[in-house]
Amino acid sequence: MKKYAFLIFLFIHFQTFSQTLEIGDQLPEFSVEVLNRDKESIGSEDLKGKVVLLDFWATWCSPCVAGMPHLQELQDEFKDKLVVITVSDEAKDKLEKFIAKKPYNFTYARDLQTLRSFFPFNSIPHSVLIAPNGTVSALTEPQNITKKVIETLIKRGTIDLPVKKDMSFELAKDYFQLDTTVKSSFIIQPYNPDIPSFSFSATKGPFKGRRITMLNAPISRMYKFVYDVGSPRVVQEGAEEYFIFENAQYRYNMDIVVENPDSLYAELKDKLNEVLPIKSKTAKKTMKVAVIKRIPNQPFPLKKTDHIGNTNSDGSSYQSTGNTLEHFGKDLESRSVFGKPVVNDTDLNGFYEFDFTYMADDLNSLKEELNKIGLDYAYEEREIDVLVLYEE
Repeated sequence: MKKYAFLIFLFIHFQTFSQTLEIGDQLPEFSVEVLNRDKESIGSEDLKGKVVLLDFWATWCSPCVAGMPHLQELQDEFKDKLVVITVSDEAKDKLEKFIAKKPYNFTYARDLQTLRSFFPFNSIPHSVLIAPNGTVSALTEPQNITKKVIETLIKRGTIDLPVKKDMSFELAKDYFQLDTTVKSSFIIQPYNPDIPSFSFSATKGPFKGRRITMLNAPISRMYKFVYDVGSPRVVQEGAEEYFIFENAQYRYNMDIVVENPDSLYAELKDKLNEVLPIKSKTAKKTMKVAVIKRIPNQPFPLKKTDHIGNTNSDGSSYQSTGNTLEHFGKDLESRSVFGKPVVNDTDLNGFYEFDFTYMADDLNSLKEELNKIGLDYAYEEREIDVLVLYEE
């Protein structure tokens, strides 16, 4: 059986839970907007007697997009016995641009409320399976839905899959139940199978700027977070077992509070190097990188600001009310957009306002947007700073 790697992307939304459905409940009548069919909507009447797979997703969710070929395989295998519906609440024009780039033949749907009120969740991707008789059969992780599972549901009408473990934003913030008067603290605990992986930095309240919480975090993720580097800039020299996500014994729940916000990351680096079986250091290495450059004789139209602002980089869009080109490159690197480290080689200093949209996993789309603002990229060999994770 193929293995699919899925990460969890948390978000917050407000909705009414009065219609929340559980396993065994009958799916009520509903209708949602369809974006890639001749008909404008799909609903209960269209789905009678079929297995229905609802896949809640977003264009910015890289694991969601990475899982789509698997959804296509299922749709192709079971044809009219299965209806795969991917459900997003994003703007219609944004979804239509994505569909033009990824024209899978399962059903793309847009839903602002109905299905979300039936199946509330705090993280995506999120999968729901409906049996041919219209009952809810599974609320689970996408990787649990295999061809064998669909075959069983078609033949028997019932299955037994693990229920997806969801977590609220407030639970993540309060997991360690610290007293708000605590001035400094460091806690590290073993993996907890009852919660998903999540990271939280306190940006307001009594711990503003002084606290970082990481839940079920692998060693490499903790170090990447504290050094502010993306995966392409990490060199792993320890035994492979330490870096395999599925190895729960090397995933941890960690919380740190410091008195001085300016020392937060430095103190966390020291603490992690003290307690973890893998240590960290920086070094120089020559490797292929993606270099962001100005296009000669082309203007750079972005508005300049006098301060750093809020930045939202969600994998299919990039908005900032004030960011440097250096940090723009870091954001692209952290999402492994090029699969290589990113180096800023422009002559642009200061803070700029960014606002553009591109398709996740589509470098041509990103290149088009960069060209519009007078930028481009090229692959070159450069000596750069890297993060080395090593075993003593």
